[in-house]
Amino acid sequence: MQPSTGIKPLDELVYGLRLGDNLVWKVDSIHDYAAFVEPFWQAALKRGEAVVYFRFAHHEPVVPVSDNVTRVELHPEAGFEALLTTVHSYIANAVPGTNYVFDMFSDLV
Repeated sequence: MQPSTGIKPLDELVYGLRLGDNLVWKVDSIHDYAAFVEPFWQAALKRGEAVVYFRFAHHEPVVPVSDNVTRVELHPEAGFEALLTTVHSYIANAVPGTNYVFDMFSDLV
């Protein structure tokens, strides 16, 4: 099945997603970010694809706890190398077609 942002007009604007694409949003608030993230992970689950949520920020979670979502708790205070190693490990061992959601990177600064 074709990857999607979960927002049909956005898919059309970016000419559709391809496996391996990364979408990074510059937004002012978690509410703005959640408006893009929620349709994305919901569409992935509807397609029967895996979703991994990397949680590390202090804002409200953008993906709820679910049997269909793997939630990975990251600890930035352990250092960038440890955080990156954990993320890379999950990606390297995931089934093809897995979808990844990260908290807002602003909290990493």
